[in-house]
Amino acid sequence: MEELRPPRKMATAPLPPPPAEVQMKQLAFKLQVPQKCAVQALSMLPRKDIQDLGVLAAYLVAACRQLKIPLYVKRVERLLGERQRKKLYRTLAVLKIYADVATYARAVAHLTSGRTKELLQTAEEIKRRGFSTPVAVAAAAVVLGADVNEVVKALGVSKFAVKRAVRSV
Repeated sequence: MEELRPPRKMATAPLPPPPAEVQMKQLAFKLQVPQKCAVQALSMLPRKDIQDLGVLAAYLVAACRQLKIPLYVKRVERLLGERQRKKLYRTLAVLKIYADVATYARAVAHLTSGRTKELLQTAEEIKRRGFSTPVAVAAAAVVLGADVNEVVKALGVSKFAVKRAVRSV
């Protein structure tokens, strides 16, 4: 004869993270920028299913820059964790928002095991030889021992250009 068992409790599934629109608006609110920046950033997103806060923050910075509303990256950076910070700088580099050596260097600093100062110096040296900023930083990272494929993926530059810049060193 079958034993009577107490009814099983249904396991409650964790709630899915909020969609990009909600996250973007929350981010805009936390950073005290107008909601029109969030709307502009959402229109710039390549896909609407992006959940990563670092990527969303980068697009918010890009939108604010486009609308000429001041939003400093350091303020955004404080809200993010380490992993999201990497994504923020990587996305900013790909979007070519802050086209200075330091931003690109932050995007690949984790690949060079934290030797940021050497990375900046080497990148400046390569840049003086006529290479573009992202290529110079990518080549500097490779010179300091980072994997070429990882660097190319992080900065969205041509592998051929990076190899040519490395040979010039």
